[in-house]
Amino acid sequence: MGSENDPVLDEALCVRGGLMGVSSLLKSAARAKRREGAPGISVFCGHPESTVADLVGAGDIPHRQIRVSTAGAIRSAGFTVRRQGRWPHCTVDMSPEADEASASRLAACFGEPELNPRPR
Repeated sequence: MGSENDPVLDEALCVRGGLMGVSSLLKSAARAKRREGAPGISVFCGHPESTVADLVGAGDIPHRQIRVSTAGAIRSAGFTVRRQGRWPHCTVDMSPEADEASASRLAACFGEPELNPRPR
């Protein structure tokens, strides 16, 4: 387990529920902008030793499918990954504006969809 103050290391796995289609990412980013003032998407990132099952369980991800990346891969594409709320929740900032190009670039950071090891 971790805390909100733990840094998100580049080696840390980052898990997002769903297929991460561009339109879905843009809708999520728009909701975040209305709520928090900046576009972003939720992911669950652990420590380098955290497994996908650990993150899915802690994040209570209901989706049948998930996609997995690392914080380093997301940062390499020009995004910021920061802890927000209860561990292991994080936000990938898509500022200044989320558009189709940035949503596509973000989706490309993640592996192919895989079955959620702990669907609700």
